[in-house]
Amino acid sequence: MMKRILLIIALAMILVKITQAQDFWETLYFPDSTNIRCIAVNNQGNIFVGAGKSGATGGVYRSVDSAQSWELVLDIGDFGVLSIAINETGYIYIGRTGFDNFMVSYDNGETWEAIDLPSNKNLVKILCVGQNTVFVSIWEDGGALLLRSVDGGVTWDNVFETINHTGEYISDIAISSTGDIFICMMCFFPDMGGVYKSEDGGDTWEYVGLKNNQVWSLEFNSNDDLFIGVWSDFIYVTGGLYALYNGTNEIEGLLFGPSITDMVVNSLDHIYFADVPGGIIRSMDNGNTFDYINEGLNGAIGKMSIDMQGFIYLASLYGSNELAKSVNSTITSIEMKQFEDNSDYLRISPNPVADILHVWIPGYGNPDQITVKLYDNSGKLMKGRQEKNIENPLKIDLHYLKPGIYFIEVLNGKNKLTSKFIKT
Repeated sequence: MMKRILLIIALAMILVKITQAQDFWETLYFPDSTNIRCIAVNNQGNIFVGAGKSGATGGVYRSVDSAQSWELVLDIGDFGVLSIAINETGYIYIGRTGFDNFMVSYDNGETWEAIDLPSNKNLVKILCVGQNTVFVSIWEDGGALLLRSVDGGVTWDNVFETINHTGEYISDIAISSTGDIFICMMCFFPDMGGVYKSEDGGDTWEYVGLKNNQVWSLEFNSNDDLFIGVWSDFIYVTGGLYALYNGTNEIEGLLFGPSITDMVVNSLDHIYFADVPGGIIRSMDNGNTFDYINEGLNGAIGKMSIDMQGFIYLASLYGSNELAKSVNSTITSIEMKQFEDNSDYLRISPNPVADILHVWIPGYGNPDQITVKLYDNSGKLMKGRQEKNIENPLKIDLHYLKPGIYFIEVLNGKNKLTSKFIKT
């Protein structure tokens, strides 16, 4: 049986944390007369917001200057953008209402083109894996539908569907480091919802748990612990945070009470999740203790995104133009360089990587000498060495590293660039 560790009353007593520290959040500018639906940030720090609802202009807004200004790079009029995702190459995929329900931009939002799908219904979730694999969740007339493309959207496979569950759709998708696929269900009637798992690429599925729960979010940490956010259930009429820890078969209840809409896990395995309307809750010890971090927050909660530097972005769940960002990076173990433009971006490939990592050093040609350092996700230096007379890209052998999340830091004179990668 699942353990419910904290009751709602205990939650209010334990989580309220009175401090006099500086604000954790800052409000970002976003144009009036817009309604935010989703948000994503690319590796250069460009912010992309999907908008549209209740008469507001729908489309994709882009900011390249940390939300100082915005440009409507895709105008779809009265329709809305429901979901957005960016792959490791920088391609931007959106799911929208109306015609052409799936679109992509290959040039940072400058131009867009439609991708044909087997269904024209509302596309509610997108997950990009590597450079070419894309999963999309569609709310079909009969219920939930999950499609997958391994060639960037040219061809599609049906990997999951429900029948006669009209009040149910796949709200989130997560993939473990071993390739296991997990999906969760948002539902509106009893005997639906829950979490499902496939260990064979979507050929077969097994029910994991949490039926009768409106499950809205899934996130893995570097240890392949799966965290599950529930909006509400049909028994206690309340939400909570759950976990399926790696190596176990039973979902464990961690926090009983919050109505969770979205969640992110940073590279230090700290968990952040949105409790509507309570605020943002954080756990820095893998779900053992929690605290609210609402300092400076003025209502922008619901949708979350985290960039590779560890900054968290928040957008309101309900139709508004509220947007916020963490004042500081949530990663403090190593110094992260904020990318100012594309020329400062340290491009690496492949990511995830098995053995050989290719590193491009933009803007510096073929330097005579650089220093390369590798850190684990706690900030511990794993290896540091100087490279002389290198070729660009630089090839780095990683076969000795254990699977996990790492950072690579390249120093060329006074220039310091940092990127994150996953070792499989």
